[in-house]
Amino acid sequence: MKTLVQKAAELVAQQAAESEMTPAQLKSALQRIYNELAKAAPEPEKPSVADRTAAAPLSEEDRPAPPATPRRGRPRKPAPAADLDAKFETLTFLRQHPEKSIKKDKVVCLECGTPFKALSTRHLRLHGLERDTYIDKWSLDPNETLISEVSLGRKGKALEEARAQRARHLGKSEQDEE
Repeated sequence: MKTLVQKAAELVAQQAAESEMTPAQLKSALQRIYNELAKAAPEPEKPSVADRTAAAPLSEEDRPAPPATPRRGRPRKPAPAADLDAKFETLTFLRQHPEKSIKKDKVVCLECGTPFKALSTRHLRLHGLERDTYIDKWSLDPNETLISEVSLGRKGKALEEARAQRARHLGKSEQDEE
């Protein structure tokens, strides 16, 4: 059994075949015929949401209100194709300028493009690399930590002191060899 919308659409299609109609005229005719069929129907047929939206657009009063509070949880991810294109362009740039992969709030792996707070040896092993081979491959400064500045700041003075001790130790061993 055909719905009222389907019946109205058939009648409007027959009218449109007889004479040219603009989209506005088609819409108006569909609404008018649907309303006439609904009045003439022996038993009231309750249209589905899809039928109502096809027959007549919702007025401002009928539209559902947006939620009062914002959605909780993780924000929606952008469309995958756009996300991949942006990631590829960024990764290509970072591979050309590897020193820029270490940023204030993240360190971007130059192998896969994934951002981290700190690029761990565990992650580098997934690519078959050690820290030193990664640094050599991408021509990074050997004394560079693979930790974002924000995370480095959280680690505090202990990490800076360890780096300074390492530099002093390397400096002393070089002096001892001379």
